[in-house]
Amino acid sequence: MKNKGSVFFIANEVWNFFTDSMNFEKQTKDSFNILGISVRTTGANGQDKADIAKLWQRFFEENISQKISNKKNSHIINLYTDYNQDEKGEYTTILGFEVESIGEVPLGMVGKFFAKDNYAVLKSSGKSPQAVQEAWNKVYSSNLKRTYTADFDIYDSMNAAGDVEFRTFVSIE
Repeated sequence: MKNKGSVFFIANEVWNFFTDSMNFEKQTKDSFNILGISVRTTGANGQDKADIAKLWQRFFEENISQKISNKKNSHIINLYTDYNQDEKGEYTTILGFEVESIGEVPLGMVGKFFAKDNYAVLKSSGKSPQAVQEAWNKVYSSNLKRTYTADFDIYDSMNAAGDVEFRTFVSIE
């Protein structure tokens, strides 16, 4: 029994060192619903960057925010899910909001439920999209034990000049 406790202690210390050094904080997020627009994309050859940029353009051009009535808050979420392997393969991006319930999904949108899960969270700020890419580069270069269930950015603030404050949530074991 003592060895199991020692292993847990060492693992916990390694986690604390890693999260402190990389600015990740471990959090458990309760289950949630998201409603928004989506695209199926791939990380191969940078296709995802082009597809996600088009999704953001559509989000603002079609005023998607006004079409979602039961938002929990005003924070935009850019969520990545349904991975066929990892970030280099195919996955789905949903751009929208956390909602109280999915209910009736407006035409051209998707709604999805996500169960309670563990996340490594990274707080970032800067000019979009560079700051977002820098945050994800930290994720890609980390040793996080990713589960590829649902990863997402929650935008706490953004303005017309492209300044953003956001949190990156990475699903982990």
